[in-house]
Amino acid sequence: MDDASVLKSDSDERFHPFSNPRWSTRVFAADCVCKIISQCENAGSAHFDVTLAQERKQRDSRGMC
Repeated sequence: MDDASVLKSDSDERFHPFSNPRWSTRVFAADCVCKIISQCENAGSAHFDVTLAQERKQRDSRGMC
């Protein structure tokens, strides 16, 4: 059995909600990427600076004791 035969669907195309499901997958993926980029833009600098993140983690853990 090869990859092409595994990925090929023998089901009736009338039951598929989209005529081209790959397009909807691409739209979904693009939407996810946009949300990730937005989260990264709005995130604090500690998410991108390991030293700062470690300092904040130590500071926050001391306050919880």
